[in-house]
Amino acid sequence: MRPLLRRACEPSLLQAQLQSHLRCRMGFNGLPSKHTRLNLNCMSSQPQPEKRKTPIPLYPRQIIPPRPPQTHHERPNPRPKREAKIETLNENSMANMPSVVVYHAGTGKVVLIGLLRVAVVLTFVGFSLIVVPAFYANPESPSFLPPLLFVGGCLPLIFVSYTSAPFVNSISMKVPANVIANIPAMRQYFNHLPKSTTVQIETMKFLFWPRYTIASVKDLIPASSVSRPITFKTLRPDHRPWYAGGNKSEFYAAAPRSTPEAPTKKYRPEGWVKLFESIQSNRPKKPHQI
Repeated sequence: MRPLLRRACEPSLLQAQLQSHLRCRMGFNGLPSKHTRLNLNCMSSQPQPEKRKTPIPLYPRQIIPPRPPQTHHERPNPRPKREAKIETLNENSMANMPSVVVYHAGTGKVVLIGLLRVAVVLTFVGFSLIVVPAFYANPESPSFLPPLLFVGGCLPLIFVSYTSAPFVNSISMKVPANVIANIPAMRQYFNHLPKSTTVQIETMKFLFWPRYTIASVKDLIPASSVSRPITFKTLRPDHRPWYAGGNKSEFYAAAPRSTPEAPTKKYRPEGWVKLFESIQSNRPKKPHQI
């Protein structure tokens, strides 16, 4: 009797009896549906194998040694190198910046001075090649007259060339590219004009060819002269040989008007107002004011 009870209590017999009981209750010979199906494996008394867990490797903690404290005399001082790099960058970037015209003397004045220079040159050539030889070949003319006529032909040329040399045709200013098309940004740039701004001053050579002088705002100071009109001069003129016009250091540009002209896309007269004020502020102090 005990073997029969032991056999009846086995898990396999219990599963078979439960399956037959479910078939009779459901009324068909198949297994129950997915809603009534039981997990019969949970009735087995066999223990499930445990999953093996991979151990997490443990590494020794890295200890970073502390930095030794630096004293005041051992601390590096990169400030001079940084400032030199910024100045070099500004000089290189200024050369690639676009320019805008802030001052123009007027087409009529430029043409008038150019024609005046050509006229005095033609006068000198006429006196030297025609008048002076004619009086020199005439035996009745006094001997001092040909040299006097030659000097008289040279005087207008020297006077016009000397007095009109500082005359400025136009002044162009280097401005950042992001303020060229933005009028409010350009006005703000003019109101806070940096001293390192580069300007290009256009004058006239011996006849009427243009001559360009590049200077910085910080090097322009106000000046005046009795012999010819001068408004400002530069402390660092371009070193050129005598046959190329020599050093150009003095310039004449009319003071800004009370009502500036209407600006255009490439002409900003309000820039000349701020540039003129900046030049006047660069006036060197007298010895008793230092």
